Amino acid sequence: MADLLRLENVSKTYTRGLMHAHITTALRDFTLTLKEDEPTILTVAGESGSGKTTLVKLLVGLYKPGEGSVLYNGLNASDIDIEELRMQIGFVTQDTQLFSGTIRENLLFVNPRATDEELMRALERAACYNLLARAENGIDTVIGEGGIKNIRRGKTAPLHRAGAAAAPEAAGVR
Repeated sequence: MADLLRLENVSKTYTRGLMHAHITTALRDFTLTLKEDEPTILTVAGESGSGKTTLVKLLVGLYKPGEGSVLYNGLNASDIDIEELRMQIGFVTQDTQLFSGTIRENLLFVNPRATDEELMRALERAACYNLLARAENGIDTVIGEGGIKNIRRGKTAPLHRAGAAAAPEAAGVR
């Protein structure tokens, strides 16, 4: 089973202040491995300042590690087309928004060519069971005005994860 994603002994520090006098360590000796046959949805949570944003920026190529390696399918991040990589990664922030419309329309915003089967698979991968249980018309159920209302903050994240999971997959990196 090949490594789909591997961060190997990654460290990242920032220097701030006059004459770069203050050094902040965001990540220290961080290692993470996602295997090809494992689920490819990763949730990153932690306290403020724990390195979540730094990790995401490393994954999408906005930052380079100070030490260690970021590998995609065994290839070093510095050896791949970062723009192509970004097309294959979806992420959901803590503050999410849903469009007033159907569940299908919210998911198709990410991948307009997705089939119903792909949308249902994305909803399953993102653990949207509670939302689907309330959805009288399945993915054609309206959310927001005129439909399922009162989706509390924090309860929209699974639908956003489904949107990320519905993003078009390219060969190699998922």
